[in-house]
Amino acid sequence: MKTFRQDHVYTHNWATVTSAFFRKYPNKFSSHVHSVDSFDCRYEPQTGVLTVYRIISVESKIPSWLKYLVCDNRAYVVEKITVNSRTKEMLVQSQNISGVSILNVQERCLYRSTEAGQTCFTQEIHVDACLGKLEEYSILTMLKIAEQGRMVIESLCQEQPTDYKTCSTL
Repeated sequence: MKTFRQDHVYTHNWATVTSAFFRKYPNKFSSHVHSVDSFDCRYEPQTGVLTVYRIISVESKIPSWLKYLVCDNRAYVVEKITVNSRTKEMLVQSQNISGVSILNVQERCLYRSTEAGQTCFTQEIHVDACLGKLEEYSILTMLKIAEQGRMVIESLCQEQPTDYKTCSTL
């Protein structure tokens, strides 16, 4: 099993970053993502917690030496998003549900507000594969995808109005 962890600080406030997260797909940098569908959404007014479940269809970047084992390069990922508006934390947990006998990927991302009005992002990825070479390949691929994801969120934060009152006049 390989584990990868990284931290990043967005200079934008938590509301801006979490809003950008939900608008992340589709984008020109993530052509491997075919669809993102929410299949359950719950809000608990007593706690201020929103929980969203999504299924994501992606085209896996399978190395040529592995293609003979895998018939389809389409993969599916289940994502659970827990947004706590009171503590200003958003936890995103994802797990692939296809191809798990060959490659099992679990990702945990935490977005939390800082006292300075910024947003701290922590990402942990655990990869368990039937072949060590596949684990290495997967981590390298996910590093590239993670960098692109941060770029997309940053650009969406730049585009988003910082004064939410102006949104109601659009």
